[in-house]
Amino acid sequence: MGSKLASWMMNGLLPLNLTEIGLINCEECEQVPSLGHLPNLRLVEFSSMYKLKCVGVEFYGYNHVNGAATSTKKKETLFPALKSLTIDYCPALIKWEELPTDEKVAVFPCLEELTISSCRSLEFIPITLGKGMPCLRKLQIQFCQKLSSLPTSLEYCISLQELEIRGCHGLTSLPSGLPSCTSLKELRIESCDNLISLADLDISRLVMKGWPKLKSLPQQIQHLTTSLTSLEIESLDGVEALPEWLGNLTSLTHLSIKECKNLMYMPSLHRVVGLRELLIDSCQALSSWPSGLEYCTSLRRHYLTSNPLSQSDSDAPTLPLLEDLTVRSCSSLEFIPITQGKGKGMTCLRNLEIKDCEKLSSLPTRLEYCTSLQELSIQRCPNLEAIPNLDNLTSLRNLSIRGCDGLTSLPSGLPSCKSLSVLTIKSCHNLKYLRMEGLRSLTSLTFISMGAFSEELDCFPDFELPSQIRVLNIPGWPKLKSLPQQQIQHATCLEELYIESFDSVEALPKWLGNLTSLSTLRINQCKNLVSLPAVEVMQRLTKLQSLVIDECPHLGGRSALENGPEWHKISHIPHIYGSYNILK
Repeated sequence: MGSKLASWMMNGLLPLNLTEIGLINCEECEQVPSLGHLPNLRLVEFSSMYKLKCVGVEFYGYNHVNGAATSTKKKETLFPALKSLTIDYCPALIKWEELPTDEKVAVFPCLEELTISSCRSLEFIPITLGKGMPCLRKLQIQFCQKLSSLPTSLEYCISLQELEIRGCHGLTSLPSGLPSCTSLKELRIESCDNLISLADLDISRLVMKGWPKLKSLPQQIQHLTTSLTSLEIESLDGVEALPEWLGNLTSLTHLSIKECKNLMYMPSLHRVVGLRELLIDSCQALSSWPSGLEYCTSLRRHYLTSNPLSQSDSDAPTLPLLEDLTVRSCSSLEFIPITQGKGKGMTCLRNLEIKDCEKLSSLPTRLEYCTSLQELSIQRCPNLEAIPNLDNLTSLRNLSIRGCDGLTSLPSGLPSCKSLSVLTIKSCHNLKYLRMEGLRSLTSLTFISMGAFSEELDCFPDFELPSQIRVLNIPGWPKLKSLPQQQIQHATCLEELYIESFDSVEALPKWLGNLTSLSTLRINQCKNLVSLPAVEVMQRLTKLQSLVIDECPHLGGRSALENGPEWHKISHIPHIYGSYNILK
């Protein structure tokens, strides 16, 4: 908490074999040490130094270099081995002094990464001393609100590959020398309110986020027809339409458009045949899919989220090589045409996620032809009425159905999914008919989460638990008076058991002691549970290492358990947790 550093740190007496130094949370300190003369120093970080106002010339340690005061011919090097320099959250920092020009001095010759962040008072970053930083690969400047310009001599940073500028509201333009950085491949500009144009750059990745004054994409982008492979656009609230020339960026493989709330139009992508990933997220004004997607035969991943699209079969794309399809928060979407015309579906599709689509009444057509499907997740689609037959989905490994209250029965064909290892059917409150025959034949199944079904059911569905099951989660509903005994008591390989929301259960059964492989037991939201199994039952669970009791008011928290009649039953268990942090 001192305002000054020790004199030996300022006088260049740090050990010469020092490789890393960080001054972090030195909240009163007003100085940085002399470091430039250290031959092995590779990493420097100054962070949360609230009173630091100036990084002075003493930082370079020029006076401590052997012979610096007397030599007239030898070229000296300062920070000869430094690879990474970070100055973060120094809000009072106004000035970073540059070493007086001297042709006999080289500074930061090996620096690869430079990060200046949350220095809101800094007006100048002398990053190009002498002939610059020839090894600099990554430059990050973040939340320096008073910074009005970047260094004009960036062209000397001949190795610069990544440039990130974020939250620099005083910045109005990029330096004219930036196009000379021929190694630059990635440019990220975020929340720079007064920046309205780009330089002419030959880059492969461009990220533009939070430019409120921008009415259209910068014209310079249209010339990147052969180099730009990734374009990410986010929170450009002033943009209502993307330009037609966007479709000429034929090298694009990744296109992401997020949270452009006034975007109403996208051009055709029929020339972008190499597109592999397309993300459209939270663009509420957009009313249709981009046209020309049927020509994007290389498309592997398509994410459509938070959009009010209402899609018909006639304008749906055919995407034969698509591997990942995500549809989230599309509140008006009623139908997902996974194929068009007489096509036989997306045979390469591996992952399909449909989530929070309130009006969706059916799953994609011809889902049975998606024979490569490995993960199928359907969550919170309350109007979904049926799930198609799963007979052909022999590659399916993870099936998750949650919060689909429109379902009254489960899909047929589940026993054919021989690769299935994770099965979740949860919180489908109108589910009455559960055809679970053949479940025991699924020899790869190790995880099941099943429960919270129709309140008209007074018992758990009859199913055969596979002998190799390792994890079981069973949420209950009010009418159930007991845990599903026939389904669980012979699961001697079960390692983790989660019991939740069995409101009518007052005591856990004796047969719980049969689960001799159990290592974790969690009991959650069983509001009328008053007792655990007898002590001899609990002691049969010799592998039980962790017991969690959460939101079970009659059992209580730490004091209630430790001082109550149930404690002697569980006191031997190594780790006991509850509603009020660790019990033991």
